[in-house]
Amino acid sequence: MYRLLIFCAFLVWSSSARVLIDSHSNGRIIGGIDTSIDKFPFLVSLKFFDVHRCGGSIYTFNVVLIAANCVLGLSKDYLTITAGITNLNEQGIEREVKDVIIHEEYSAWLNANDIALIILKKSFVYTKTIQAIILASDGEEIPAGTRGSIAGWSSPDNGEEVQADLRYKDVYTFSKKECAERYNPYYDITDDMICAGPAVGKGGVCYGDFGGPLIIGGRLFGITSFSINCGDRLYPPVFLKISKFRSWISEQVEKLELQ
Repeated sequence: MYRLLIFCAFLVWSSSARVLIDSHSNGRIIGGIDTSIDKFPFLVSLKFFDVHRCGGSIYTFNVVLIAANCVLGLSKDYLTITAGITNLNEQGIEREVKDVIIHEEYSAWLNANDIALIILKKSFVYTKTIQAIILASDGEEIPAGTRGSIAGWSSPDNGEEVQADLRYKDVYTFSKKECAERYNPYYDITDDMICAGPAVGKGGVCYGDFGGPLIIGGRLFGITSFSINCGDRLYPPVFLKISKFRSWISEQVEKLELQ
């Protein structure tokens, strides 16, 4: 009964979360292109009660980087991480969660410090389809218009029927000024955030993509945090800027190594 109540609460939360996102779109990487996990071997699926919830990125053998909004309020006992899959229906390599470390200053209301570490009970063994990702350097900044890519488990462009295949899309970064103007008055865009969206046409992120990566030059520059209206070019997806959190990540991992 307790397990059923938790699952029901999850369904209610999922239906109401990120209320500014188009509720009619079940899509994930909107307008994306089919790809395979060997192109993004660091990408994992976070599942809650065996249902895909968010993307994530392998940082070390036993640590996954993800958005705090993906795990806030959820029991680690019902979370799993699956790696090495192109399609969500594949078995892949599954790991149970030992612990979840959410940034101590995370604000769900402000989307501030939207980062968490997932500690696995058993380490991954690296293969062609399971690898760690290199992070952006501490304090590193990139100019507006820089090309990157996003990836996640997707739906068709119209977002009507959810599919389980991995997709990616090329995106370009926005200046903080332009992104802030677009999101005003809904959200404040801070120095810890970076926006990136398609150059032309519809495209972006939606439910199921949060926690996933923004890759620039083969390195993890951002963690998918939030958006307004799935795939709406007026509101480019917003990512937590990894370069602003390198020290925090290192501190948490060092604490784990001392335990």
